[in-house]
Amino acid sequence: KKKSSNEIESILKKSRFNFYQEYREGRQRKHMEQMKNDSILQERLAQEAECDLMESEEQLSWNAYELPSRNRLRLIKRHLDTQRHAKEMRLRRLKEEVRLKEEGFTYHNSVLK
Repeated sequence: KKKSSNEIESILKKSRFNFYQEYREGRQRKHMEQMKNDSILQERLAQEAECDLMESEEQLSWNAYELPSRNRLRLIKRHLDTQRHAKEMRLRRLKEEVRLKEEGFTYHNSVLK
């Protein structure tokens, strides 16, 4: 009986040691996984920061080079449209004045047009 009780105690001690060892190994595994996840997260954050920086540089270069040329072309077009409209108005006014002179209605409020 004594030998069998020693065997049981040794089995219990071994099983307790195994549980503790498994517990420690599990904690170490979790710790390693957490460190790996943290490093992956840090890498992902670094990539996102780099992408944001590249995007802001692209926006700044677009604002510095592309936008002024587009605005310049737009303003030139607007100026040409304004000149064309003014020329059309001047021609319309001259035609109207010629028509009024032909019809004899060149007076407006007792003033010769």
